[in-house]
Amino acid sequence: MHILQKELLEDFKSKFGNKTLKQFADLTGIERTRVFRIFNGQEMRIGEWDRIRKLTYGDQIGMLSLGVDIGAKRNEMVESLKRIMGLRELKSQLA
Repeated sequence: MHILQKELLEDFKSKFGNKTLKQFADLTGIERTRVFRIFNGQEMRIGEWDRIRKLTYGDQIGMLSLGVDIGAKRNEMVESLKRIMGLRELKSQLA
């Protein structure tokens, strides 16, 4: 799990407290099994990241006000997407 994801989830949990997976799923609109996977280390998708970030920090707070280097974050997300697409392509070639 990436450090930014870990920090976001820690902030999210501290803001909303101890809830069940179902309560977190209802709150975020993310499926319960997916919430389980995210809390157990699987990388979040961009939409999931954005939903949880907005719930945690509010809609008006962007990454700049959080002190995040937008260029570095963009590059990180591009690399992550390339890795995902590469795995999908490899999987389709093996099938």
